[in-house]
Amino acid sequence: MWNKSHIPRRALDFSPKRCTPEDVSALAKQLGSKQPIDIIAQIPPKTGRRYIVVGGAGFLGGWIVVQLLRRGEDPRCIRVLDIRLPVRHDLKFGVGKDVHYIQVDVSNAEAVQKAFTAPWPEGSSTSSPISIFHTAANIRFYERSASLIPNSTRVNVDGTQNIIDSARSIGASTLVYTSSGSVGVHSSRFLLRPWQSEPEHFVQAINDDDNQKRVRASDKLESGSGTLRTGCIRPGNGVFGPGGDMLCGAYLVRQFNPTWISNIVSHFRLRGEFSNPDIGGQSFTIADPGVPPTYGDVYRTLETLSNGQTYFPEFIPPINGDLVNLQPSLFNLTMVHLIFDDSRARLPPEKGGLGYKGAWTTLEGLHKTYEEHVKGMNASTTTISFAESVSVRSLSVDMAAAAIPLAPMDVLNLHGAMHHAFAHGCPT
Repeated sequence: MWNKSHIPRRALDFSPKRCTPEDVSALAKQLGSKQPIDIIAQIPPKTGRRYIVVGGAGFLGGWIVVQLLRRGEDPRCIRVLDIRLPVRHDLKFGVGKDVHYIQVDVSNAEAVQKAFTAPWPEGSSTSSPISIFHTAANIRFYERSASLIPNSTRVNVDGTQNIIDSARSIGASTLVYTSSGSVGVHSSRFLLRPWQSEPEHFVQAINDDDNQKRVRASDKLESGSGTLRTGCIRPGNGVFGPGGDMLCGAYLVRQFNPTWISNIVSHFRLRGEFSNPDIGGQSFTIADPGVPPTYGDVYRTLETLSNGQTYFPEFIPPINGDLVNLQPSLFNLTMVHLIFDDSRARLPPEKGGLGYKGAWTTLEGLHKTYEEHVKGMNASTTTISFAESVSVRSLSVDMAAAAIPLAPMDVLNLHGAMHHAFAHGCPT
């Protein structure tokens, strides 16, 4: 095996400085002495459209619902489809309490069609255009046998096709699909040959190549009496933040988190005009602003903020439910250095981009996640081990981005930009 504590120079070029406890304390003091970071100014204005958020009872989809409401959208014009009803307090009893939630399995075409065609509540606009946010996925990266592939494709492929078909049947004008930057990650081999000093593809720069074919192919298809515009966003690498995420928030809930990847560099994500270029059917990779941290930077931040209550001992976990962490499919995502290039998404719309900015760096987002954790926002997260969190996620069908952390609070900023760009001339 190679020296796993070594960070190659080509990765250090992107992330040269490691986070120390003193850095964590200094950032906490800085964040506490200035106006709180907010993305209200980046969120597009109210549109008056109707919205269907598939997977909207979960973490990522739930933040889309919350931000739609906070910008002034009528809750009667928002419909959530999910395999479960919401458990988050803000969705059940807070800003999202008046939204219509429908329990549905996206792999059931008949059930999806029934949910899409259900009548809208009295008093809602029944003539305004419809936008779809599709965030549902079944995350089963640990299953590699061909015989188990249907467990994933039933939701991720067939379910997505069901969403596309139903969207077209009701004349939806825009469909934004959330995927993962990890689809562009090359697999590697970690048992080295004698002449190798490190695994193949040990440092990878990920961009927007390789679109989700079904979503891309659906762009400009007939939809009711109009046309469906589609697009895809890919958080690099996954999504974290307040509200019950299965990544950094889950670290805080579990407290004991064995690890062996502290040295790995990886980007995280905390959560138009007719004259603009047409970017419908395209994918855009996104990442937090700032330099990409290592997992060790994330661990050190959470350990320091929690005064050691959340900790990350470096050893292989015991042979129990965490055995899922030792499978090669996870190594390919967590034991290589991943640098996600979101420069195209940050271009202004007139140059073919989304005008995406992002508000929190990863380390700032961790402070916010810890702050909300202390307030009890993650109390509904029942995660004990990562393996169990994966199981919960597999059953929930509530989130798309797959591997590691987009601040959820940033989600609507991005989805709004995507919606405007993909609609390409439709009112946003």
